[in-house]
Amino acid sequence: MLRLTYSQLALLFIGFFAGISILWCPASYSYEYIRFLFCLFLLSLIIYLCKKKIRNFLDFEPIFISIFFLMTYVYPLWVFDDDTAFLFSFGRYYNVNAINKSVALSTIAIISFFVGNLIKMNPTPPWKNRIMYVKNNTLLILALCLYIAYYFFGGFDFFATVYKGEESNTSAIANYLLVLIQVVFPTLIFNEFWNKRNDVCYTYNYAVFLLVLIVSIHFALVGSRTNASILLLSAIVAYSILIKRQSIVKLFFFLILGILLMWILQSFRAGYNVETELPFFYILSDLFIPNTNTYLAVDIVESEGITWGLSSSASILSIIPFLQGFVEKLFGLTDEDINSAYLLTEYLGSSAGMGTNFVADLYLSFGMFGVVIFPYLFGAVLSYLKASIYDSYFKALIYIIISGFSMYIVRSSLFFLLKFVLFSFVVSKIFSRFKYNNTSYVSIHRNSSI
Repeated sequence: MLRLTYSQLALLFIGFFAGISILWCPASYSYEYIRFLFCLFLLSLIIYLCKKKIRNFLDFEPIFISIFFLMTYVYPLWVFDDDTAFLFSFGRYYNVNAINKSVALSTIAIISFFVGNLIKMNPTPPWKNRIMYVKNNTLLILALCLYIAYYFFGGFDFFATVYKGEESNTSAIANYLLVLIQVVFPTLIFNEFWNKRNDVCYTYNYAVFLLVLIVSIHFALVGSRTNASILLLSAIVAYSILIKRQSIVKLFFFLILGILLMWILQSFRAGYNVETELPFFYILSDLFIPNTNTYLAVDIVESEGITWGLSSSASILSIIPFLQGFVEKLFGLTDEDINSAYLLTEYLGSSAGMGTNFVADLYLSFGMFGVVIFPYLFGAVLSYLKASIYDSYFKALIYIIISGFSMYIVRSSLFFLLKFVLFSFVVSKIFSRFKYNNTSYVSIHRNSSI
């Protein structure tokens, strides 16, 4: 039976208080109400950090929570006014009175995540055949072939064209090649650090790092900042977990540098010069635009009701290649029906894609139930994976794959991760060659703490 700690009980009380506060939620935008919710978030964060005792800050949870804070609270507290109300909805009007409830839902979601993530999991018992070493050569060849194939199928040209404001289409093959790239390259990097942790005499294969760096830069140059960040972030987190943990100062430096680089790349891909005299909040536009989706989701649910999971089904269907297109034709569905990003864009009436976000997608599909349960389960799954991260190769790999999306998943659907988790497991099973602890490789457990 699961026993809740005092910290979890305190968090549940705060979350419950945030939930019932919706009953007296002001009918129009209220700075005081949002500040009250922000205080609840800060109190829950302090309780979480005191209990969690994080010692490595370049990790999924610190990065995820930091991005969640920036996306959820900065705009309604320090940016929103009559002049900026529709600045991050591309000038399209929406119901600003939904902001109060939206912030409340986001506060409930992050507190649920805290509660789930504080669950204490028992580590995996030592295996007789624990994976100690992974031969990376076959996977390296596969990665190189994927890069070349993606280039010739027009994957990079698609991003370069789209971000110039021109219409472009990409093939289904290129789309699935991209998924494989997002899985194979982080796995390559992870294998190198896994080998080094288990054998200090292991010599890095620097061709792996060079290829990952080249492909990341290629994505950045064509404007695909998300894909570049996924590859680089998975490498950074793998290094900080398996080799050397990083301080909170490194986290702040990483976030500031990452946000500035994202803003600079956004300006260049849109054909603008980088304006240094703009207000600070323009730098965070990549977070404020998807944050608007929570306001839209609240407005949709209050007028039309939840979609009972339909608007999140695209991420689930995409696990099996071509299944999404088949289901759409079979049941006469559209992209707007099964994908919250398309639904929200259509609802706003914007010619530019609005995307979706972590909370908006869950609330559209499952209402309050989704906002409470799924972040809790997500936090618990991360805790389960982390409990055995030094002893179970596949749990550690899945955790690193998820960590590559720690900046992006806040601006996306939680279910978006499913296909990457499955594909990483399948790819590593097929293309990796393992050596176990009954060989000459000796496991060296360093005294490092997550």
